[in-house]
Amino acid sequence: AGCVVIVPDHVGHGERKQHPFPEAHPHDYHFRFDAAIQFYLTGDSLMGWMVWDQMRAVDVLLKQPGVDPKRVVAVSEPAGGGDVAAVTAAVDPRITAGVV
Repeated sequence: AGCVVIVPDHVGHGERKQHPFPEAHPHDYHFRFDAAIQFYLTGDSLMGWMVWDQMRAVDVLLKQPGVDPKRVVAVSEPAGGGDVAAVTAAVDPRITAGVV
C-alpha cells in the first residue's frame, strides 16, 4: 500500500509485559498506575518513558528503506495509546501528523 508501519509494545504490555495480573484481565490498566508511581519516585514519569520509547521507534522506522522522513505519522486508538501518540507527535519534530 506504499507505507511502512511499526507497532511497538508499550512498557508492560504485549511482549514487554511485566506485571503479575491474571490473564483473565488482559487489559488491566493497574500496571500503568503502579508504573507511574514507581517512575515518579525515581524523578521520572511513565509518560516520559513511553514517549522516549516511541521516539526510538521513529529512529528505527526512519532507518528502513523507502521511508520518507517528511511523511511520518503517529496513529493510535485512544485506549492506552492515544495520549502517548499525541504527546510524541507534539514533542518529536520528525512526526508530521498525529491521528488519535
